[in-house]
Amino acid sequence: HKKNRAAASELLARLKDNRDLQRFLQDCQELSLWINEKMLTAQDMSYDEARNLHSKWLKHQAFMAELQSNKEWLDKIDKDGKALMAEKPETGAMVQEKLASLVKMWEDLESTTQTKAKCLFDANKAELFTQSCADLDKWLAGMDGQLQSDDYGKDLTSVNILLKKQQILESQVEVRQKEVGELQHQSQALSQEGKGSEEVDGQRISVETKLQALQAPLQQRRENLMSSREIHQFNRDVEDEIVSTADRKWSGLD
Repeated sequence: HKKNRAAASELLARLKDNRDLQRFLQDCQELSLWINEKMLTAQDMSYDEARNLHSKWLKHQAFMAELQSNKEWLDKIDKDGKALMAEKPETGAMVQEKLASLVKMWEDLESTTQTKAKCLFDANKAELFTQSCADLDKWLAGMDGQLQSDDYGKDLTSVNILLKKQQILESQVEVRQKEVGELQHQSQALSQEGKGSEEVDGQRISVETKLQALQAPLQQRRENLMSSREIHQFNRDVEDEIVSTADRKWSGLD
């Protein structure tokens, strides 16, 4: 009877040991499958020709946050594996091999994820540079149309309004000049990082040239408006003098 109880106890112990080992191996398998699935996402470089790089950058940031939150999964398996080895040293070789494999897979996943993050960030910088050039080019086209206007005011009031608008335009040009200077720094940085190209630098040179070409028309329009104001001011003064003279004349008759 004692032998049967001992045999039964030994069998139960072996079954428990086997169950603990199988649970550990199953946990390792599940995490391994999850890592492989995430690696496919991390290795996806299809953003090269995509236009919505900023959106992809935001999604990748969320992906990195997901990896970080699941790091506890690896930590738990590592803890369970070490506890299993401490309780059953004979499982040491197998458990150690599984843990080492998982750690290596996780490190590869993190490395690939960081590489993609850097590539997306660099590509996003280039896209933002291109977008900035396009926005500036669009603004320059609108500005050119305003400077070609032949409206210099029909009276003193309208001329003064146009001069205020002119002052606003000149302030905007100053701001845009600073933006062009910043684009020059960005272009140099992209070139140093290997992200620059003749096309990228050509965009900057194009808007810089167009902005420079605005200076003469901008100055000419101010001079024309000032001349127009002088003429309308002279006419106003003459009209005021005529009215004043007429008033004095009629007052003398009284």
